[in-house]
Amino acid sequence: MSQIPFVLKVGQVRTYGEGQNFGWVRSAQSPDGTIYFCKGMKSVDGGRSVVANDDERWARILRPNQPRDYGEEHRLVSIHWRPDLFVALSQSVEYESTGVYHAQLWRSTDDLENIEEITSVLRIPDGPRRKREPGEWYGLYAWRNIVEMPDGALLATIEGNFHSDRVAPVGARNRAEIHSEEPYKLRTSVVRSTDGGESWDYISTVARPSEDDDAVGEGFAEPSFALLDNGDLFCIMRSGNYTPLYSARSTDGGNSWEGPVYTGLERGLDPCLLKLADGRLLCCYGMRYPAGTPGGPGDSGKGAGLLKLAISEDGSGRDWVETTIGEGLGSAYSTIYEVEPNLIFCQVDGWYWRVMLRPRIPDTL
Repeated sequence: MSQIPFVLKVGQVRTYGEGQNFGWVRSAQSPDGTIYFCKGMKSVDGGRSVVANDDERWARILRPNQPRDYGEEHRLVSIHWRPDLFVALSQSVEYESTGVYHAQLWRSTDDLENIEEITSVLRIPDGPRRKREPGEWYGLYAWRNIVEMPDGALLATIEGNFHSDRVAPVGARNRAEIHSEEPYKLRTSVVRSTDGGESWDYISTVARPSEDDDAVGEGFAEPSFALLDNGDLFCIMRSGNYTPLYSARSTDGGNSWEGPVYTGLERGLDPCLLKLADGRLLCCYGMRYPAGTPGGPGDSGKGAGLLKLAISEDGSGRDWVETTIGEGLGSAYSTIYEVEPNLIFCQVDGWYWRVMLRPRIPDTL
């Protein structure tokens, strides 16, 4: 594993909107490079500056979440965007009947000239069998990103508990952190759409906890995945406030998965995977001190949030080198984009900044 430092420079951290810490919000990058934020802001120069965005449609898609707001307003959307297809899937997956669920979907096929808001149907046979109560964290949630496969199918990751999940957290520390959320450890799964996001079908479980695995605190949650240059799908996941990041790999288009395996990366939250233009694989993830500090809306400010950046030089996700690129960053739930070759834009809540990477070293000289 290479020990050569891979970050050349970390830019100045700036703020946008009305405040800094307003809660687990995502940004979105268009095919022309424009980055859209919540709070009516955007950047047209790769994150060097932020200007007002008067397109009110974004206020419906990207907006801050409220403390413990786990209902329809919970908006950590999963986005896929190319010129002739924009798909944004809301986080909340709502129960309709046994094996049938729905989520809010925004879709455009004309480069956002028109955006339709529809109810997307998800078919998950072993999913939860009741609706969540107001303010309750229960059931299934779409998370992080959507991947388009070579055949045009869209894959999305979801986290939560299926009806058959009954693995309880082990130890007082993990029981305490899950008590206010789900009573059982979580799994990460994949759903597929062949109609542009209008409907989704369960195809596989990426990772689920086992009874004898006390090295995984919360199960497998907050997934991010990417299609690698060799055709593999690679997924990285949080496992708890006190346990490390894990990964899994699919060599058959997401129908089955190898793993989960320990990544070598320490405890972290909300990993964000990014395949660079040169084929390397980048992962940004948060870390809070002390462990278990809530961050996000309502945080007392007593905790310290770090942001870590890790790179897999060969693009496989098997070996990683990591460093710290930010601190004191609220929820520490990040989003990253490559805005120029080896130049990374980072966003956490109301903070944003740029990071310059060392170019890839050729395999042969």
